[in-house]
Amino acid sequence: MQTTKDEKSTKSVATINNQQIVIVSENGEDFVPIRPICDALGIDPDSQLKRLKRDQILSSTTVTVTAVGADEKHREMVAIPYRYVFGWLFTIEASQVRPEVRPAVLAYQKQCYDALYDHFKLYADYVAYRTEKIEEAVNYTAAVRIDFNQAKDRLNDAREMQRRALAITFDDYLNEQRQTKIDFEASEEGGAQ
Repeated sequence: MQTTKDEKSTKSVATINNQQIVIVSENGEDFVPIRPICDALGIDPDSQLKRLKRDQILSSTTVTVTAVGADEKHREMVAIPYRYVFGWLFTIEASQVRPEVRPAVLAYQKQCYDALYDHFKLYADYVAYRTEKIEEAVNYTAAVRIDFNQAKDRLNDAREMQRRALAITFDDYLNEQRQTKIDFEASEEGGAQ
């Protein structure tokens, strides 16, 4: 893959069957003329243009740009945004391309299937992972809330115990001491006599 840039705001991004594939930058957006790709693959550019016009997404993206043709002359060419080229190439029927490029087209299309799978599977994995983490967090929060409420109850009990301890007077102490000093053995002996 070559990445040279010339003064006409075009850059070569690939060579397919000795055909330079260029990007033309206009108004800050990159476009790729479809004719050089069609020529490189051995498919009819006019058929592809009709196909682009039938496509509900791609039809609104086609523009005409000035690009250097295979004969090194500047020509007006139909182009699509660079970001859509990969999807368009994915739709080209491998049976319609030159036999010598067919394996490359099939390999590319397989990569597209793999990339789509990886993208959406990865997103599905992310959703499952996120759901699991949310569920864990919700369950943990519920358990902490229960622990917190129990701790509040214990704190209230401890405060009540502290309040009662602070309220003890000297007389309360004396009364308690008298009650605990009753000699039960002596009273039983006294009662048995």
